[in-house]
Amino acid sequence: MRSPIFNREVAGYNGTPIAMHRALAHRPFRMANAAAGALIVVAALLLYAAAYPLLLAAWAWALAWGVQALALGVKVRHWPVAWSTDSTWGIDRLVLAGPMPAVSRLELLVLAVACIAGWVLLKRLRDAWTPVAYALRVLMALGLASCIYFWCWPEHFPYRLADHTRDIYAFNVGLQWLVPLVLGLTLFPIVSGTVHRILACLTVQGYFVLTLPIKVLAHAWLALHLGAVALPLLFLAFGPVLDVMLMVALYAWIATWFTAPDADQDPA
Repeated sequence: MRSPIFNREVAGYNGTPIAMHRALAHRPFRMANAAAGALIVVAALLLYAAAYPLLLAAWAWALAWGVQALALGVKVRHWPVAWSTDSTWGIDRLVLAGPMPAVSRLELLVLAVACIAGWVLLKRLRDAWTPVAYALRVLMALGLASCIYFWCWPEHFPYRLADHTRDIYAFNVGLQWLVPLVLGLTLFPIVSGTVHRILACLTVQGYFVLTLPIKVLAHAWLALHLGAVALPLLFLAFGPVLDVMLMVALYAWIATWFTAPDADQDPA
């Protein structure tokens, strides 16, 4: 029998009733519902595997066009996918390679002073801007740490533009593979409807598929204009961490589309 703590309204601010969060609500397990979700996950993975060579070719074309349009002066390295011999499933097969401009010590000094000044000025923001101030101060700290490293050991930095774009590409593709599994384990148990679940997969995967070449080109453009000193900040603040945050944001947005099945129905 259902516990009385679930699916009951509790008093909130000024006595306003607050319904129990649907993550705590009781939901009866239905084999058909679970099987349908599992089939959608498997179908999404198989479809993505079948479409991946075409996506790789499309990404290579988009990057080549973007490199020419932006006059980046770098090369697009692209190898066709060989599923039978490639254990990495073609993840490490599309990168941008080219030399980055050297950063002088004067430029490093100016950048370091700007980071310190920004850190100090951010403390003067109003309390309402505290979350924004914290995020910007993290960026200032990363920028300052990068300046210190390149000031002391500029010749020992092992990261190149090809390494950076490869890692950005590989993590984004790996995330695309995980999208159906993550949705299947988190979203599908609390929503019903085959069409709704398919739309959820298409929305999240489609977002990362469409934005992948844009992100790689943006990183390459910034690295080629700011130099290698920008790579740590680009990777730590605007690389995998940003991808994960965007995936969580998309998940939260998609979760608002649906109503949890049988979450508010009491047993007879």
